[in-house]
Amino acid sequence: MPTPNWAKALSQNPPSCNDIGIPWTEAEAKAVLIDRIPADYVRAGALSHEAYEKMKGKNDLYKEKHGEYPLIFWTRDELYHEADRLEIPYTATTPKTILANAIELGRQKEEIRKAEEETKKEEQEKTEEKTEEEVEEEAEEEIDLKELSKEELKNIAEKEDVEISSTDNKGDIIKKIKKARKLHE
Repeated sequence: MPTPNWAKALSQNPPSCNDIGIPWTEAEAKAVLIDRIPADYVRAGALSHEAYEKMKGKNDLYKEKHGEYPLIFWTRDELYHEADRLEIPYTATTPKTILANAIELGRQKEEIRKAEEETKKEEQEKTEEKTEEEVEEEAEEEIDLKELSKEELKNIAEKEDVEISSTDNKGDIIKKIKKARKLHE
């Protein structure tokens, strides 16, 4: 028995298979080929005109909530446009179901990328905030150190193991203390 040409079967209007490698069940084949229910709705489970109409109504509610219909119900042109936006390669023979799945995965990747960018941006802002806080602390520290006497600065230098010479003035001692503190951070 020869292997069916699934791509050809899927590209027919209406398609003579559910998807590549997946034939229609008898009920699905009847719904698509005889009752002329759109294949996308049959794939989603609508095997009668009543179920099809009910599903169309649910899709309208879905669109109100999410701003668009489920991907499986999009036209090829709509899928091609979204695939282009997401930079997903495809061909004219790419089945709708496969393209819809690729788009769904592409959207998930896009969400992950956006979340990572947002996290990176937040971390950068925190770093910038820390830098501002450090500047404020240094300014306060500088004021505090400047308010101290040379003897008090010598005591701090000794406690923090900062080497100073007898010729260092108050400004030199402050610089050495700050430098030592930065090295210890």
